[in-house]
Amino acid sequence: NANLRQPSRMAEFRQHHLVKRLLQMTGQEGSLQPADCVEILQAEALTATDEGASDNAKRLLQHTARNPEAFDSLYQSLHASHPADTNGFVQVLAAMASDPKLKTSLVQRMEAHSAAAQPRNLKTSSGGAMMSDLTELRRELEQATSEANRSPAPISPMTPALDLPPEPQWMNQRPFASTAFPTLKVTSKAPLVALDSLPEGLQELAVVDDILYMLLGVEGRYVKSSFPEEQRGDGYLCREFAIEHSLDKPLKEMVVKILPICQHYNVIGRLVDEFGHFKAGRVNQALSGALREVLKDYYIVVAQLEHQQHEGNLTLQSMWYLLQPSARLMALLGRLCLTLVQGGSTGAATLSLLHDAVLNAAGEPRAQEVLIGITQKAAVPYFDTLQAWIYRGVIHDPCLEFLVQETRSRSGREVAQPGYSDFYWQDRYSLIHDRIPSFLQEVAQDILDTGKYLNVIRSCGHELNVAADDRLHYQTTTRDFVVLVKQAREVASTSLFEMLTKQGQLVQRLKTIKDYFLMTNGDVFLHFLDAASEELDKLTDSVGADRLLTLLELAQRTSTSREDPFKEEIGCRLMRVNLVTELFRIMNISHDSQGQQRASFVNSSALSYESRQDVVDDGSIPGYQAFCLDYHPPWPVSLVLNRKAIKRYQLLFRHLFYIKCIERSLSASYASTTPQLRGHSLSWLSAAYALRHRMLNFVHNIQYFLTFEVLEPNHQKLLEDLQKANGIDELLEVHNDFLNTSLKEAMLTSPLLLKCLSKLLKLCQMFRDYFERWMRAATLRIIKQARSSTRQDTTAADEVQLNTVTKLETNFSENMQYLIAALTHCAANENEQKMSNLVARFNANSFYQAQVQAAEAYERRLDRA
Repeated sequence: NANLRQPSRMAEFRQHHLVKRLLQMTGQEGSLQPADCVEILQAEALTATDEGASDNAKRLLQHTARNPEAFDSLYQSLHASHPADTNGFVQVLAAMASDPKLKTSLVQRMEAHSAAAQPRNLKTSSGGAMMSDLTELRRELEQATSEANRSPAPISPMTPALDLPPEPQWMNQRPFASTAFPTLKVTSKAPLVALDSLPEGLQELAVVDDILYMLLGVEGRYVKSSFPEEQRGDGYLCREFAIEHSLDKPLKEMVVKILPICQHYNVIGRLVDEFGHFKAGRVNQALSGALREVLKDYYIVVAQLEHQQHEGNLTLQSMWYLLQPSARLMALLGRLCLTLVQGGSTGAATLSLLHDAVLNAAGEPRAQEVLIGITQKAAVPYFDTLQAWIYRGVIHDPCLEFLVQETRSRSGREVAQPGYSDFYWQDRYSLIHDRIPSFLQEVAQDILDTGKYLNVIRSCGHELNVAADDRLHYQTTTRDFVVLVKQAREVASTSLFEMLTKQGQLVQRLKTIKDYFLMTNGDVFLHFLDAASEELDKLTDSVGADRLLTLLELAQRTSTSREDPFKEEIGCRLMRVNLVTELFRIMNISHDSQGQQRASFVNSSALSYESRQDVVDDGSIPGYQAFCLDYHPPWPVSLVLNRKAIKRYQLLFRHLFYIKCIERSLSASYASTTPQLRGHSLSWLSAAYALRHRMLNFVHNIQYFLTFEVLEPNHQKLLEDLQKANGIDELLEVHNDFLNTSLKEAMLTSPLLLKCLSKLLKLCQMFRDYFERWMRAATLRIIKQARSSTRQDTTAADEVQLNTVTKLETNFSENMQYLIAALTHCAANENEQKMSNLVARFNANSFYQAQVQAAEAYERRLDRA
């Protein structure tokens, strides 16, 4: 506040200095005091640039001039070249001509210096110098005076507005054109009649007249108002009232009772003035207009009091009595306005404070009725923006007050880009919690989604003509407009759902995704794996992604999917890490968190498997582990099949594709048996064939479980739910439930099951690699032995291979035991019946009966404990 006052004090010192120089030049230093002149300037300087005042001064000088025609000609020529200077100078001359004493003094001084007295002689050298001096003084004096009389800064900075019209300059240059008491410090003149010289009856009449003025924010003669010297950050809201000390004490006490109404009126008027500016925001401007309407009733009350005064029936006691109905309301509004102005509230903050005031005034029906009317009018701009958003999907918020904010970093042409859907749905429109009024907190998310749905429809070139409901306005209870917002959301959601399912052919696209990502169209992948097997066996650094895409397109054209209209939207890419590593990164864990909470038979053994064994460096994984399909749906289907949904589809595909590759390699391992080996009895070969058969049985059971017990039933349920869905909200919910359920039942969200399953699949891949090397080595030994004349002993080599097969079989059996125990644990604790079905498939011939019984017994013991 000191910073705000400092320029005014400096300007006042400059005024004193300039006025003193002007008095010295005019020879009036002894007859006039600079302080009196400064007071006159402060009160009248704002008319210095007024065109009406300039015309009046011109007519006055023309009337008193000796040669009116010459004066008018000279005035026109000067005004054409320097209009601002001419107007100001003419007003100075008019002020001199209207003061006889000053005029006589100036004439005598000018005659003493041999200066011309006619206006046409102002072009002479001495007259020109005098005019130049006076013009310069006038400019400096006008600048200093404008600084002193400039209205104070707003109470607190408002929210920066966009594209707001400029405010006229006079709004900041006329401190007396205000609703409240002026903020200009004006030294009041002493009353003509001293109050102590009047009898008590006349004293009361004089004070009553002053109070009527004070009720309207105008200074009185015996009751005066001023703001404190040391402001406390309230921006001239607090006023100090001074009552003539000679006033009779009973009258003074009655005046003291009435003055708080003047204080409340000052606060309300201050808010009306401050919130009426463009930069205050649309809500505050509407509030300012609503309070002006309320003040009209207050002005009527004051006018009625004035009428009673003219009738001679108004005393301080009757005034206090008649003001009682208005006093309570003015006090309530005054406190509310004080909170609003001091807090610099805008938009939603203003509406929330008004709503709280309405609720707190429940015990005062008249005050609550007035507050409801004020709040309804103040909320009109906000609800206009709300209606445009939930009924048309557009935002018109020049003052940044609405709860939904649009990020303008993208153009409409980017709608069709694949990544645009995520940006659009999450970032383009977002909730600004500071701009949500308290009575809209319940439906804020519904408001955001409703406008988003309509905006999607508009972006596709369609218009949804929904008539705005007139009932959508502020009410004390939120029930009614909550229902209206819910209805608007339902209409928008249904319309977008119909557009996606009919024009976007969403169901057909979901079937295409099922054929590829869930691998239900085996014909495509049979052709693709036959053509790309060599490429997929390479490390990712050596794999050509373009070549894989070409082979995938070739497989599409040579398979039954060539008639699929959406096959062009399918692509492929190579991931940087394997599936297990990516899943653990997503879950952000490196071990089973349940194992720390509960030491059980299941997870104590499973935790011995270190997950870091599955973590590999970028570029060091084979292509079949890095290969992944991709999908690029058009707009607006990408809202449903967005990047998050596609990512979950990719996790399922990589899981299925990895298992398919292992199944294919295990099945092809039998073909690597050479004719030379078939005629020899090798001890390790039969054991290897038995282990391969067990691994194939495990892989086939996993494939069957994932395909026929998890994905197929879940997808069928998805299609059935889509037929029952009535809006985009249900569509998104159903689709997300399908993906989440499929990931969970596919054992990709449980760290315990994921570790056990990945370990077994890794053992299968390891066995396949060993088996091929063993076959090649054994074949070479037999060929060498056949060509050699001496018989070589191969028993040692066979024993090594037999020991290796035995170790792999032991590891496989142990990990199968862990997997069965983990599946039993999940089925018992998470009520997953499908996990029990998988255990039954593994133990179809009672091969793992002992392990299953041990796991079930352990779970029963835990349940009893």
